[in-house]
Amino acid sequence: MKTLLGIVLLHFSLLALGQELIPFEEMEDTKSISQYTFKEWSMNNGLPNNAVMDIAKSSEGFMWLATFNGLTRFDGKEFKVYNSSNTPEFVTNSISSLLVDSNDQLWVGTNGGGLVKYHQGVFTRIHTDSINGSIITALAEGTDDALWIGTRSGLAKLENGSVEKFSGDELANVNVTALFFDYKQRLWVGTAANGLYVFDDTGTVNFSKKHGLQSNFIRAVFMDSQDNLWVGTDRGVAIINSTGIIKMDSVAGAPLVFTNRFLEDTDGNIWLGSNDGLRRYSQYFEHFELVQPDQELGHHIVQALYQDEEKNIWAGTYRVGLHRLNQSKFLLLGEYEGLSNEVINVTYSDGSILWAGSDDGLISLKEGKIKTFQLGRRSAGNRIWK
Repeated sequence: MKTLLGIVLLHFSLLALGQELIPFEEMEDTKSISQYTFKEWSMNNGLPNNAVMDIAKSSEGFMWLATFNGLTRFDGKEFKVYNSSNTPEFVTNSISSLLVDSNDQLWVGTNGGGLVKYHQGVFTRIHTDSINGSIITALAEGTDDALWIGTRSGLAKLENGSVEKFSGDELANVNVTALFFDYKQRLWVGTAANGLYVFDDTGTVNFSKKHGLQSNFIRAVFMDSQDNLWVGTDRGVAIINSTGIIKMDSVAGAPLVFTNRFLEDTDGNIWLGSNDGLRRYSQYFEHFELVQPDQELGHHIVQALYQDEEKNIWAGTYRVGLHRLNQSKFLLLGEYEGLSNEVINVTYSDGSILWAGSDDGLISLKEGKIKTFQLGRRSAGNRIWK
């Protein structure tokens, strides 16, 4: 077999087609989309509602889901629903936002039913006139265990058991759509019509269309490990770097629709959930890539993103349930990684080179590079089967 391969290699070398593959060690870090396996849960296999608006996880190991049929607990196998039918603290079944704070308390924002806290098996409704009946759109934990609450009628802060609603400033009565604390403990506030605000002890700064944003409707705010602030609007994505400069032309592949959520995974990739599907931005590829364009996740509305301890990516959607992207324990090589053909009939290794016979010729993999050796232009004559 070794001699035969040597003769074949000599004959094919004049027609070799070379392509550089992502080095294997880097491929382990970058993990192309083809390296993930997918699993979904919907009303067809136990999920109580197909709209998953937010995802959180407590130290107990449970995944918590915000749905239109109540707060849902998931242990990896079974779903348990808490709503107005079995938990009187919920006056509505429509859950909008979730947050597990530093004290392992789960905060549950609702659509019109105020705020509910879950801790050590006990639900408590937060009774306060300032947010009762409010549609809660966002939650964020600040310093000194303070909880910041975004609603459609303004911004509030829960601290030491009392709720203070902002009034008399730029953020009074605005429709808050997103909240995010950065590492400097500055609070970024996205709004539905007034752009993006950032404030700390020194004052408040506003970013809007006149400063370079595509739109004043802000849907998501997130700061990555490189201090870039990602801003999702109803017309695409903008990046505000550490100097305050707004960049839009550098976000290749971002959809020009509502961007609902950002997530940075442990490998430094940025995931984007939008009204046009789930995308991932890799520093290696330098563009957003659509996940499962021709399958179930496809172009559906993605509302929530979460990464667990095993590096799985969880995506909550508006209509097609909960999806999990699991990193394969094996390195899969296909057309996406550079193979000219995915029909592999036979493989052989001589130590430093892996040889594979395919329907498109002889393939060699060595030191992160791939080459295909062909007899000619006709596909039938290029098939290697033994």
